[in-house]
Amino acid sequence: SMETMQEIIATHDKKYRYMLLDRMRTDCAYYLGNGNRQVKHLWAGNVEEQIEDMKMLWDSFKPDEKPEWLTMEDIESLEKRMK
Repeated sequence: SMETMQEIIATHDKKYRYMLLDRMRTDCAYYLGNGNRQVKHLWAGNVEEQIEDMKMLWDSFKPDEKPEWLTMEDIESLEKRMK
């Protein structure tokens, strides 16, 4: 079974988590573009969980580790556009 986001955060290093968050961000861009809003393109399999997991993952970084390429505002903006 697929690991839950809590498990991923608990067991994977910062580099892996950055890569996963970037992949999830890419999923969202594809979903909104050439993916024609098909949820099969999303890592989590649906919009609500994708956004929830991205917020959880983003929150797992310490304040000085937060990715400059994705803010919480960016995630909230994706959420609005995807719903």
